[in-house]
Amino acid sequence: AETGIDEALNKIYQFESGVDDILDIGLILNDPNNQVSIATSQTFEGYLNQGESLQIDLNNAAGNVVIKWSKTTCGPTHKVGLLLTFLHLSGTEYQSYYYLVAANNCLYNSAQNFIVATETSTDEFKYAYTLNLPASNDSSLYIQAVGAGADIQVSGGSGLIAEAQYLIESRAKSENDISNKTIEVKKSLPSAPGFMSFALFSGGTITK
Repeated sequence: AETGIDEALNKIYQFESGVDDILDIGLILNDPNNQVSIATSQTFEGYLNQGESLQIDLNNAAGNVVIKWSKTTCGPTHKVGLLLTFLHLSGTEYQSYYYLVAANNCLYNSAQNFIVATETSTDEFKYAYTLNLPASNDSSLYIQAVGAGADIQVSGGSGLIAEAQYLIESRAKSENDISNKTIEVKKSLPSAPGFMSFALFSGGTITK
């Protein structure tokens, strides 16, 4: 089963690095003792470390992206928000729009101009924000955790999200059918690091 996961991850890597033009979706290995499949998902759920950037590829459609995060409520030693970057092609140039989102009890200071998130006590995730996006060409949404890492869930209206993550499943059984094992792995899309993003919420001055 572990070997099947490695095979699927290698195929995804070959596709993402441009070695292969097409990624096989569906069963990539099917024999009596091992089945391995790759699927793509229009939703994302996983953990986002601080400093990492999560990429969500969008279709050319308008709609709402719902982002929920953090299973732990903010407190004196735990403050977490999100930096959202909407990137799209306008004419021959790319344009970026930034949204710094946090709940009231997660603010570092008022001068940083956070957009206030929704707080909930009934959902598994403690904070949520709905981002309304216009129809646009070649667009993606990038998400970074600010202050601390956080569990995160991303979903969108019908047809809005093209790809959010890969889902890999590997099922294996012994030849005598005594033991069986299934492993499931989720993998986010590749994303370039947002090395300048800290300047947007650090409170400092950007000098050209």
